[in-house]
Parts: sequence; C-alpha cells; structure tokens
Amino acid sequence: RYISFFLAMETKIFNVGAYRSDLYGGNLPAEFFDHSNKEFMGKREQACNAALSDLTDFMKQDGVRVGILDSTNSSRTRRTHIRE
Repeated sequence: RYISFFLAMETKIFNVGAYRSDLYGGNLPAEFFDHSNKEFMGKREQACNAALSDLTDFMKQDGVRVGILDSTNSSRTRRTHIRE
C-alpha cells in the first residue's frame, strides 16, 4: 500500500494460497500439504505456477510496477523453481 499510495507505483500481490483455493477449494485435508504425497505436491506446484505466470505477465506490462509473490516457499526445490 505504501508503494502504490506514496510512490504512485502500480502494485499487485500474487498470493499462492488464493490461487490454490481458487483451483482446489478452500477446505483441503491436511494430506494436501504432505510433502511426500506427489499428487498433492503437483497440485500445489500448479497453483504456484499460475501465480508466477500472472506475476510475469503483470511485470511485462508498460510502466514501473511492483509485483509480490506471496507464498511460504519453504523448500529449496520451490525457491529454485521460482528463481528459474
């Protein structure tokens, strides 16, 4: 809010949790967050990729802007994926 109000820059937050809720619903079982469950890991990665795609599209628009990827990114694999 500070950036957009005081510095007049367009800002947008891309919350991976919101993407996950939109894709798979808001009331997910605990197993959804189990790192050993490959099916659910793939679904969480899809939510992250959707947020990253929208963030990338937002940043490619003309003008000065700030995009924020809001996610825990707690694993080294996820952080590497985001950097690449």
